Amino acid sequence: MSDFTYEQSPLENPSTFIRLIKLLPPQINSPATVKSASLSAPLQCHISSVSISSVTSYTALSYTWGPPSQTHLIFISDHKFFITPSLATALEHIRHPNETVTLWIDQICINQLDFQEKSKQIPLMSQIYSQAEKVLIWLGPASNGSDILMDNFDRVGREAQAWGIGSYLTKERFPEFQRIAARSDPEDEKTIAFHGICETAASTWDLKAIAEWRRRPWFSRVWVVQEFCAGAQSVLHVGNSMLATDPRDKIFALLALANDETKLEIKIDYTNLSIEELYISTSRAIMENGDLDLLGLAQHPKADNSLPSWVPDWRGHIYQSFCCINLSSDVGYLPLFAASGCDQPSLMPTDNDKRLGVEGYLVDDIEDAGGPWYEGPTRSGNYAPYIAYLSQIKLMCKLSAAKGHPIYEDPERRDEGVWRIPIGDIEATSTHDTVRATSSFVKGYDGCLAGLEFFEQMKVMPTMAHVEKLDQQQQQEGGDVVTKYRIRMQGMVNMRPYLSNKGYVGMGPVTTQPGDIIAVFIGARVPYILRRGQQETYFLLGEAYCDGIMDGEITTKRSKQKFILA
Repeated sequence: MSDFTYEQSPLENPSTFIRLIKLLPPQINSPATVKSASLSAPLQCHISSVSISSVTSYTALSYTWGPPSQTHLIFISDHKFFITPSLATALEHIRHPNETVTLWIDQICINQLDFQEKSKQIPLMSQIYSQAEKVLIWLGPASNGSDILMDNFDRVGREAQAWGIGSYLTKERFPEFQRIAARSDPEDEKTIAFHGICETAASTWDLKAIAEWRRRPWFSRVWVVQEFCAGAQSVLHVGNSMLATDPRDKIFALLALANDETKLEIKIDYTNLSIEELYISTSRAIMENGDLDLLGLAQHPKADNSLPSWVPDWRGHIYQSFCCINLSSDVGYLPLFAASGCDQPSLMPTDNDKRLGVEGYLVDDIEDAGGPWYEGPTRSGNYAPYIAYLSQIKLMCKLSAAKGHPIYEDPERRDEGVWRIPIGDIEATSTHDTVRATSSFVKGYDGCLAGLEFFEQMKVMPTMAHVEKLDQQQQQEGGDVVTKYRIRMQGMVNMRPYLSNKGYVGMGPVTTQPGDIIAVFIGARVPYILRRGQQETYFLLGEAYCDGIMDGEITTKRSKQKFILA
């Protein structure tokens, strides 16, 4: 028996045609062994090509490839073909006992060894998943209580659907759903009904089973974002972060979902574009399209040091920006900060594709940097990191005031720095929107600091004194606002406080050192920390919070200059 080759099923035009397979029922000789034999029976299918514009009913499979070794044999029109173990397991469970199942599966329907064909087929994937009758999500065989968990998902899903949750999943109505979730009006009938569903569901969940279910490899695949979002109907199949096998998929997998795909003019090309070239060209295209905030994703260390400092390395872990915007906010989509005022990004030409020319303002040199802020292990009773974090900022604010430079509009605003800086001047509303911090957070800061100091004192105080002191402390803290303040502090992890020569105090990347500079690029929401390099270039370290210049103040105090980022 010969091997299957794609010459046996050519695509008339890889840009407009796709292949589909028809998975055949298992051939079982003895009815008595149907249940056990159906999984072990050889996998057989037929393959054909069809224009994507005229394709009829089919199911698109979303799954994880698993180990790349293709060791499991299937038969395509009686020709041998090898697939990965994970796909073989999926097909064994998906296969219908009596009927043919029409499927689109990337591993079989795209010639993975033909990079030219792959570059033409990948752009069609959003259309393939959106046109499918359904997207079947294969999470793996049943294990660790997954059957009961799926039954619970199904029950809760039906109850939520009957409640009307689908009508709230729009940009216009989602803020209303957030208010319901936050119990803004406890007497509202919809709020009562929704939380009734939640409470019933919570009483039946097996947390261990949920944790095991969430660890399934499918949830860490980058392609699942496109596959799940594009599908008209997605169906989970179990039993009866985002990873990419090719680092370029980190870009290509999400390209079809980008609302500015046409403007970016990024072409899917597995043949001629290296990983480095793709990441550089994508970053430049996004910034030339007006989004300089992409620089906030260029974090260090990188998996590949050959990338320019201003280019994100999508292969590694990228931390969320400290000033991320909740896109479902009912307060609008205006950014929280405007460090460069209202000007649009101004990129400047360079003589090297690996260098980025930007216009902006040099704020000041950094004089001193505090210790890195990592969330303290409060569950083990060690609150010292929190105290050290707040104490460093408090000291830097005192040193700033002693310098006497007029970096604030008035003394009162200078005094606010001590409680604004630890939280990046951001607080969360009851509906989890992020807004600029209000004066109510002064109590949060005072109560938080006093509470942290109290918990450290508890370690040496007599037991009975603990109780009396704790009661006093709880009254002093002021309730919710202290908890909110402490939670917001966690939004600044993986940063460190700094003090500049003129007295600017803020938070920069953990790599910040004395001698680095604070800069504001035209068109950027927040400042950035740079390190001077060779030949009048700069190395981008990452985004920063700088108290007193987050609303465009520096634009009237400094002259514009050109920065070459290498």
